[in-house]
Amino acid sequence: MSTNSGLRTGDEVVQLYVRDEVSSVPRPILKLRGFERVTLKPVKTHGEVQS
Repeated sequence: MSTNSGLRTGDEVVQLYVRDEVSSVPRPILKLRGFERVTLKPVKTHGEVQS
């Protein structure tokens, strides 16, 4: 989730990282699975929280 708490419009790159805790082969601790550039107007929130 990303929030613009300022008074001006701003850009943010939101990134999603995942990890595999039960892999049988060595894997990176975190892997970038996706990203998105979003433009946020003043005092606005974008996105959702995933667990």
